[in-house]
Amino acid sequence: MKILNLGKTVIFFLFLSLAGIGSTQNSLPDSYEIIFDGSQLSEQRVQEMSAEVFANCPQYNNAELVAIFRNDLTHFRIIIITHDEFPKSYRDFSSFSMKNKCNPSMVRDVNIDPKQFNPLKYHFGFNRNEITYIRFDESNLFFVILP
Repeated sequence: MKILNLGKTVIFFLFLSLAGIGSTQNSLPDSYEIIFDGSQLSEQRVQEMSAEVFANCPQYNNAELVAIFRNDLTHFRIIIITHDEFPKSYRDFSSFSMKNKCNPSMVRDVNIDPKQFNPLKYHFGFNRNEITYIRFDESNLFFVILP
């Protein structure tokens, strides 16, 4: 009897996944432009980003952690979606807190300049199992965290 119930459960979840219910987004939108690619950052730029966030906590601004941050940033992009086909699921940028414990003078970004933006300032959580979209202020600009 337990095997029969397990079989029904497997069939039910298979149906849900085929129907698209509860599925995750694992692809980028059809029309977009990448304006920031974290995988292209130099080690020096990552060190500068880390130094800004951990200004008063030098124990967090060392070569080992900078290497981890650099790896995390390889998953980070900023894109502009060129059509109104936004991802089905996204979080608002305003819902993310800043990592300002070690540098209380940091201010939240109100405009995004891809050359100056520092993703390490925010609690984005770079280790994800699926693509994560973060929409910036009701615009067509999205932060994307790739798995």
